[in-house]
Amino acid sequence: VWRLDLYAILYYPEYRRLEFGLDVATTLGKNVEIHGEFMMHRRSPVFSHRAFTVPDGSEIFPEWPLFQPEDRFYPEVLLGANITVKGVNLIAEYYHADWGISRQDYRRLGGHFAASLALLPEPLAAMNLNADLEFLQSGSRGVMRDYFFARLWKALKNVNLFALAFVNLADGSFLALAEASLPLADGVSIYLRPIYFSGKKGSEYGDSFYASMLQLGLQVSW
Repeated sequence: VWRLDLYAILYYPEYRRLEFGLDVATTLGKNVEIHGEFMMHRRSPVFSHRAFTVPDGSEIFPEWPLFQPEDRFYPEVLLGANITVKGVNLIAEYYHADWGISRQDYRRLGGHFAASLALLPEPLAAMNLNADLEFLQSGSRGVMRDYFFARLWKALKNVNLFALAFVNLADGSFLALAEASLPLADGVSIYLRPIYFSGKKGSEYGDSFYASMLQLGLQVSW
């Protein structure tokens, strides 16, 4: 049975600037869901402990929001699909003009993180990277841009497999991550996680303040 869902969006976020849009979703059989969204946004502030501006990259950054919201509207478009076949789940999405910070502020922020990470012990630097990746995965992207996002997940008998990629369509740079995690007990697992950044000089991920790396760790939750 073919089904089409339409949702009107009226959003009054914490910075008190009204936004509106339309969301659409449909299913094709039992395994494929296609979705899209059109939103009229105002430029949104990024309230995050990781997103603050600094006059000098070598200084400790003060707690100022990276930018303030503007009154003008701009359109954001999202097109995506969610596919599950034989226990493998794939989400692929295209974002046009996703909200975020300017490229100039991103470069300033990157210079600050590079200086800060150079002063940190390796375990703390790895924790900062993981916090940034969680920030990306949560839907709060960094730079206002057109990009492609894909996430792949598969649960095997004893191992969970996970992979994701962000591709900046403006400059061709990308971030790719894969992870294999092995549960040891309730709330305890070990993981192996290769992380790869690529792009030309001056591109978003090519100028990333993190280098490609391979992580092996223990994760505990309760």
